[in-house]
Amino acid sequence: MVEEFEKRFGCLFIESMGQTELSPLVMINPPHRDKRRLGSCGLTAYNMMTRLVDENDNDMPLGETGELVVKSPCVMKGYYNLPEANKKVFRGGWLHTGDMLRQDKDGYHYFVDRKKDMIVTAGYNIYAKELENVLLNHPAVLEVAVIGVPDEIKGQLPKALIVKKEGTSLTEEVLKRYAREYLAPYKVPRIIEFVGNLPHTPQGKIAKGILREIEGKKPSTQKGNII
Repeated sequence: MVEEFEKRFGCLFIESMGQTELSPLVMINPPHRDKRRLGSCGLTAYNMMTRLVDENDNDMPLGETGELVVKSPCVMKGYYNLPEANKKVFRGGWLHTGDMLRQDKDGYHYFVDRKKDMIVTAGYNIYAKELENVLLNHPAVLEVAVIGVPDEIKGQLPKALIVKKEGTSLTEEVLKRYAREYLAPYKVPRIIEFVGNLPHTPQGKIAKGILREIEGKKPSTQKGNII
């Protein structure tokens, strides 16, 4: 798709990553076709220090997923009049972005998911983005959101809310069978719900906070293992 876009518009597509709190750029791909890596956020930008850490702020081994933390003169001083929020994001002089990434041996970074969207089921970490990407590849799926729902046995279970394409037919079992072809058994959504639409933010992103709030008011489920 990227190559087709470049050919049509005669431009070079460069992926990068940033946040408003970082003023805003933190990573960018080199502006050369032979040096960029499609699908990557790129290399750490000039004047930025980055690490990928675990829950205890220990550095993650190369290739494993961790939270991106950043230190730089470009980082904001803090959220105005929000001391509790500042305590949460700043630890040891590093700003915790809430983004989960992995890094390859050449220093290129790859976005995995938002930390708040991670689902923990029976001790396993599941990144909702991975499940969503698989389900979106089904020809009958228009839109999908995967969230964690409470479970008294496993803590959380992955639930997929699906908007079907108009004029298509799709069942829960068919979609689960499709997902099993690409995902480990514990990652396959335990619950699938078909909905007419999904809530969105003003920026066009799926409003998962609203979905989690709705699901949090429902009783927890006690369904068995996926087979």
